[in-house]
Amino acid sequence: MWYVVKNVLFNKKNIFYFLIVISFLLAQTACDILLPLMLTKLNGVIQEWANPINNHTDSWVINRALIISGIMLGVCIVELFCGVMGELLGTRLGIKLAGQLRYNTYSKIPKLSFADFDHFKSSTLLTTLTTDIQAIQNAFVFIFRIGFRSLFLYFGGIIGVVAIVFTQETISSSSWLLPTIMIAISLSLFVILGFVMFKATKYHRLSKFATDDVNSSIQENILGVRVVKSFNLQEKQIAKFNIINERMRKITTKSFVISMWVFPIINFALTATIVIILWVGTTNQSISITNVSTLMSITTLVLIGMMLFINVILLVSMAIGSANRIKNILQYKPTLTFVKDGKKIENNTVEFKDVSFRYHETSDYVLKNINFKIKENETIGIIGGTGAGKSTLVNLIARMYDIKTGEILVSNHNVKEIDEVSLRSKIALSPQKVTLFSGTIASNLRFGKENATIEEMTEAAKAAQAYDFIMQKENGFDSVVEQRGSNFSGGQKQRLSIARALIMKPKILILDSSTSALDMITEKAVNDYIKSSNNDRTTLIVSQRISGVKDADRIFVLDKGEIVGIGSHKELLKNCSQYYEIALSQMGEEGVQNEMK
Repeated sequence: MWYVVKNVLFNKKNIFYFLIVISFLLAQTACDILLPLMLTKLNGVIQEWANPINNHTDSWVINRALIISGIMLGVCIVELFCGVMGELLGTRLGIKLAGQLRYNTYSKIPKLSFADFDHFKSSTLLTTLTTDIQAIQNAFVFIFRIGFRSLFLYFGGIIGVVAIVFTQETISSSSWLLPTIMIAISLSLFVILGFVMFKATKYHRLSKFATDDVNSSIQENILGVRVVKSFNLQEKQIAKFNIINERMRKITTKSFVISMWVFPIINFALTATIVIILWVGTTNQSISITNVSTLMSITTLVLIGMMLFINVILLVSMAIGSANRIKNILQYKPTLTFVKDGKKIENNTVEFKDVSFRYHETSDYVLKNINFKIKENETIGIIGGTGAGKSTLVNLIARMYDIKTGEILVSNHNVKEIDEVSLRSKIALSPQKVTLFSGTIASNLRFGKENATIEEMTEAAKAAQAYDFIMQKENGFDSVVEQRGSNFSGGQKQRLSIARALIMKPKILILDSSTSALDMITEKAVNDYIKSSNNDRTTLIVSQRISGVKDADRIFVLDKGEIVGIGSHKELLKNCSQYYEIALSQMGEEGVQNEMK
């Protein structure tokens, strides 16, 4: 929790804001403690006037009563002002710090690599940025509004009790009994409640992980609702969700069952303390009745302070699990880092030297001993069966993952030595699984080039065979794109993704099964444009269809993570059995024979 506080609190502006809040809370607490003492003074004046020995006139008591009452009224006004300002500024500071924490946490996420996203589940990140940050915000607000005030009330009340003891006309050893009892009860209460909170924190932390599982299940079933319905698995998925939901219910119930002991214990301590004060006050001759009344008022403030502080501890204990999860993200060191002042991509050559890759240390190798060199402005086709390693290979070129075996050269530089901006701006990747963002078609295309003009978007859209369907929409490039592009077909989304990549005018263009949802005529039109405009660009086309790669300068054939063939379409039909089998399955015997002529 302390790490999270340090992450957002310690800058000059926030520290200054924090000190102002503390000042108002201190002033408010001082007024709270001062009022019972002033009331004691007023009672003393009245008792002194009522004593016939003193022979005071009515005007004497009225003047003093008015002075004390006026001071008390002024103290009340100051207490009200400081209370309102302390609450207002404390709440604003808590919300502000939570907002900064949310920004700091979110800012870390885009810097994570693909491998890092394999480490953090999307449901965990979603819960952390929403539920966990909200828990921290509640804790911040309570700490600034109530936490410090409760401590000031407690210690200020103890000081007030000691002050009353010292102002007695006769001070005996028994006079110290009340403050001693109050301190003993409060310390015992803190120990007991500390143990309860320790036990509750464990289950609060587990409830966060259970929330992750629930969110993950909900997200999975909402995104996959078509699959669930098509296989008539609604009841099965509901039953599966119920198991996860029931686990969350049990954990949450345990955490609240443990926490429920807090308030009964506090109420018992409050009642017991008041009874003890009454008993000590009435049996101790050294304490006047007036002071017993004042002690009751101050003790009530002390106990209120204790009760408020325990509430804060309860809330903080619930936030500790959230703080630890946020800390894990903030302290996480990305597996993929870039060197400062790295090298620039000046040409579009690509070379793999003895590259082997696996996603985890315990998993099998996805790529094995890959060696090739791509010349400037070549068009390379990459083909192979499912799981052959095609997408992994092109992701390594774009440095979505780092390798531990071998070397990858882009523009004759080790890809690990290339500047991040140069790498991301010179290599464009259009994946098979397209992600479109809420906004417009234009705003999505401008992910490729922020200041792209209508002319540039038109050129890219025509190249990707997307211009016609864009113009058929009422608002053209300003047409709305709903979340995840749900108002576009799979083929339309792929064409927009290709246009988004082309608008970058990259040195290296990677199309990772980007035409899989297109018909063969549209696919050929896209490939023809890419081939004809390939005068200053290296292009890699990943496909499972022969038609998608047959016109490439060279084709790499992958099988079980290894390159088993490199050559042109006709060369591979003659020399690579795996390529021949793929062609045979897609084109038939007659089609293959015609291609070989």
